[in-house]
Amino acid sequence: MKKFYSILALVAVLCTSLFVATSCGEDEPEIRKNKIIVNAYYHYEQFSPGVLSQTTDKAVGDAMHAVQNRLGQIEFTTRDVAEKLLRETVDEEMNKLTDEVKYELVTKKAVLYFSVQKCDPAVEYIFDCYVLNAEAPKASFTIKSVSVYENFLANYSESTVAIIRELAQVLNTNLAGKSVEASVKDANNEVFAMAVKSLTDEQINAIKNCPEAADSGTRFMPLIAITYTSTYIGDKGQEQTVLMNIRSFEN
Repeated sequence: MKKFYSILALVAVLCTSLFVATSCGEDEPEIRKNKIIVNAYYHYEQFSPGVLSQTTDKAVGDAMHAVQNRLGQIEFTTRDVAEKLLRETVDEEMNKLTDEVKYELVTKKAVLYFSVQKCDPAVEYIFDCYVLNAEAPKASFTIKSVSVYENFLANYSESTVAIIRELAQVLNTNLAGKSVEASVKDANNEVFAMAVKSLTDEQINAIKNCPEAADSGTRFMPLIAITYTSTYIGDKGQEQTVLMNIRSFEN
């Protein structure tokens, strides 16, 4: 459902502070009555909020409301003042978000739209979340299962396919239910490292020395799928899958 937040302007006779915009030339400033003062919502032409976790979606919603509440209590004397305060207020509220929320907004390329409609023309501000400074949070990643990724097996020799199937079976036995703590940014590499450490040198060498290992066209094709869950809010509690190729066993 489309998420939209707004504050309705107070009727002029009941309001002691109004948003006022100056018009061009020598005309008197125009006061627009009974209009929405502040709009705040996701920029739907550039971003679909459905990809966000509920935690981050709520945090952004609270930040939007905070922007609206703060600006709704301020008197603007010029359009330039309105624009300056809108930008400053949005930047401040968005930077109050936790690193975990910021990181999800950055990696999922969220874009927000704000405007002060009491000015004519309206003051608008498009906030691209890539400007947020966020460290990748740490999380726990728990392996659910390991299986063969069947899509590209036709590109491998019969002997290599046998090795792949054996490795997947061994990894599923060794890893299912095990967890690793890691930065979200490094999660895939940490999962791969845990997988490799659970194998014997003989098993690792078997895949590293298969005929296809020297071919750039096959060494990077997905071979094994590792499915996991994590405590990172950006995964929304859903199972995630990472794919191992021959190169993954060489590090």
